[in-house]
Amino acid sequence: MGAVGLIGVTTHVVTRRFRELIDAINSNDLGTARKINFELEPVIRATMTRVQGAVAAKQILKWQGVLPNSVVRLPLVEPDAAEIAIIREDLAEAGMDFTV
Repeated sequence: MGAVGLIGVTTHVVTRRFRELIDAINSNDLGTARKINFELEPVIRATMTRVQGAVAAKQILKWQGVLPNSVVRLPLVEPDAAEIAIIREDLAEAGMDFTV
């Protein structure tokens, strides 16, 4: 079975970097793919492990100016101060600073 494409929450917040990762894989440049994957790990952690994915992604997209707010559908709720701190901590490790 072959597959083309990717569905991912984290891809919404670092789209270009994931494009570069996929291009590296498709061109069999596994060294570059590994490097990018390693660099993306803190962003993936920020969006997918310690705070619910959609909640974290919408908060980051708000910080990036892509969305006007971080409102999520019920039963989800916007991140609280502690969760925002967690997201920021992980993103800072990836060199992404959204202090406001």
